Amino acid sequence: MFQDDITVAVFDNEWQLNQDNGRYLLIFSDQPIVYHDETTPVVRISAAFRTNELRGKLQVSLVEKAISNATCQFDLWKFNHDTDYLTAVETMIDARISDGHVDSRFKSRWLEREQRGISVFEKGIAIPHVVNEKDTPEILLQVGVYDQPIKYLDRTVQMIFLIGTPNNLDQELGQVLTQIYDLVFLASNNVNIYDRLIDYNVDANLLQIAEGI
Repeated sequence: MFQDDITVAVFDNEWQLNQDNGRYLLIFSDQPIVYHDETTPVVRISAAFRTNELRGKLQVSLVEKAISNATCQFDLWKFNHDTDYLTAVETMIDARISDGHVDSRFKSRWLEREQRGISVFEKGIAIPHVVNEKDTPEILLQVGVYDQPIKYLDRTVQMIFLIGTPNNLDQELGQVLTQIYDLVFLASNNVNIYDRLIDYNVDANLLQIAEGI
């Protein structure tokens, strides 16, 4: 059962599929195939009934689509365990201030929020989140991963999800924000996704973290 309208296209073989100019959210196949659009995951029919696997691939796919549509500004940083948590977050924010994706006071608002309450949760995941006053129709998702867990105050950190949201969320950006939080919770509950983020290949797209789940 699907809540939204779904259009289904059927192809007899891999060649016909790749000749089609449509853009698809998911492709189901009974055998391994190669599809020209790497942002669209190919799901084996045998996996369609494994709910967790299908849900995981779909959640990652939705965020990847948002990245390709420029409604999500994504980047992933890797940090050595010698870098403390505050420095890592500052490094990511400074880069986004420099390239104009967030406003100049973004970092000071984050520090104020950090002083009011720690943003580190279970399983070594930190979710610092800040309002972005820059007038850009996008959600910022900066992921930072450590080569090994570090300590911040009395908690353990290995993965940082820095999220920046615009002042006014329209319906589309609200959906993207929900999809991003779904991805964060997916990573916290799926060890394969978690490990693939730590070993992330920055030259490949986000769908790499859903391979093999």
